Amino acid sequence: MHDISHGKYETRLPQIAIDRHLKVSLSEQVAEGLRQAIRTGYYRPGDILPPLGALRTKLGISLRVARDAIQRLTDDSLVLARPRVGCQVLEPHTKCHHGRVLAVASVGNMTTYCHAALLLEIGRLLNGAGYFFETVPLFPSKSGRVDLAPLEDRLRGPVNLVMAYHPLRTVSRRLSVLSVPYVAVGSISGMRSTTYIRPDNSQARNTFVEACVRHGVRRAFVAVYGDHHTLADELEATGIAVEYLSIPVKFGARAAEELERDCMRLFEERFGDTHGRKHLPDVICVCDDFMTRGALTALAHLGIKIPDNVKFVGTANDGAAPATPCSMACFRYNPFENANIVANALLRHLSNKEVSHDIYYAPAFMFGDTFPLMDATH
Repeated sequence: MHDISHGKYETRLPQIAIDRHLKVSLSEQVAEGLRQAIRTGYYRPGDILPPLGALRTKLGISLRVARDAIQRLTDDSLVLARPRVGCQVLEPHTKCHHGRVLAVASVGNMTTYCHAALLLEIGRLLNGAGYFFETVPLFPSKSGRVDLAPLEDRLRGPVNLVMAYHPLRTVSRRLSVLSVPYVAVGSISGMRSTTYIRPDNSQARNTFVEACVRHGVRRAFVAVYGDHHTLADELEATGIAVEYLSIPVKFGARAAEELERDCMRLFEERFGDTHGRKHLPDVICVCDDFMTRGALTALAHLGIKIPDNVKFVGTANDGAAPATPCSMACFRYNPFENANIVANALLRHLSNKEVSHDIYYAPAFMFGDTFPLMDATH
């Protein structure tokens, strides 16, 4: 086995026996050796094969033989050549003859469990339908703005469709300028996509509001990410007094950590003194995963018990671990169900079939010990 360094990749080369006396061509012998390495898991999906120059040097073959061997693997749909990256091993049974789809998102939206699971599942479904699906994380530049260089780099090759995930206006504008077709997915503002795939929280909100009425809630504390007043307005419409906390939208690689930390600080300020402890609401509702973690951490640190002192409803899409021994009532998305909705819409676009302008996926409201389900008779 050889370790070969090329670019930012460290690639291993398996032992491949080359016999020049066989009637089988050298390129087929090399291709078969690499096939076996892929089939046995020596190379896994996503791995990058050694570059042509490394194959030539280590195996003592010509550059033409190495190129022909890689072409055989490409014809078998085992690898896909990516410009400036190399030959990437594909998932088993992947057929990538129809085209290429990019998923573009800020790095913060690609590292959490729910988002990562959603993107992986969409990629699996599109790969199975014959499209190469590639994620493009966007990082903040030194100026604090999103660096579009990775997107510009990927767009140098042929692209059939871009999935803009929780897109920023700068991304939308750039795609529009380049006349690249795209579908906007997630929280959207000011986009010009032909199709919008977005969350519809109305049913989950209604379930929560109705439960508040049944529980006899008179005072609620609602914490949201960004400027979303809908839940607070619906609670107030039933006569419930609402205290509202909004944390501005954040950007950058550490946006999630900053959001969790800011929420923890604000909760400690609100509930940390004698006045705050004396005037606890009947229920606290936090409408974001990372804010939920920050809020639960702050309440646990302050010794405010859930649900003994206050009922609590959070959001648990990204593996937010509640700082409470109870099962947490929460708003929750199913990334695998959402992936089917998104992938089907993308495939209809790619097949030039009619697609609805607005497509929705919905979260569920999950009752738990921190805010239990009550019978209609209560």
